[in-house]
Amino acid sequence: MQRARILVADDDTSTRALLCEVFQRAGHEVHYASSGPEIHELLDSKEFDALVIDIIMPGMDAYELIRSVRRSAADTVLVLTTGYPSIDTTLEAIRSKVWDYVTKPFDIEALVASVETGLRQRQLQRENQRLLAELQAANRKLAEQKSMLEGRLCHATASFEASNEALRKRVAQLARLNELANALN
Repeated sequence: MQRARILVADDDTSTRALLCEVFQRAGHEVHYASSGPEIHELLDSKEFDALVIDIIMPGMDAYELIRSVRRSAADTVLVLTTGYPSIDTTLEAIRSKVWDYVTKPFDIEALVASVETGLRQRQLQRENQRLLAELQAANRKLAEQKSMLEGRLCHATASFEASNEALRKRVAQLARLNELANALN
């Protein structure tokens, strides 16, 4: 797994510290925030591969934050955590296309595995997009070459037909000369 830049946002100091430590041990670059304004400040200054955000934090509307992140970096892995799960927040998380929605207390290993799976999925999607772009470029090049070859073939065909017509005329002339020569003999 490649080293990822992860933002951990939680107003609970112990949860935030634990998540930061676990993601750092997993080899990731970790930044943290404890409030909405801190999150916005970090998001304005850096790009993140993944965000692990507590839904309820001071000075923040989590779903507005998610919409903002989706507008600027649509493939960021978003994992929401909450100590107060509800049907409404779950449905909003689904509508917001978050990678995972985790209730507290959470299994730290499962949370890390979820983030890393999301990061691998993101990496695969980016690789697929890169390969698709390469394939499209190769297809454009092949289409250009096909067009060029069709042009050459058309020119060669016209040239062949002209040569063939000239040969037919010459054969016809020779046949008439042969008939005249036979008639004179």
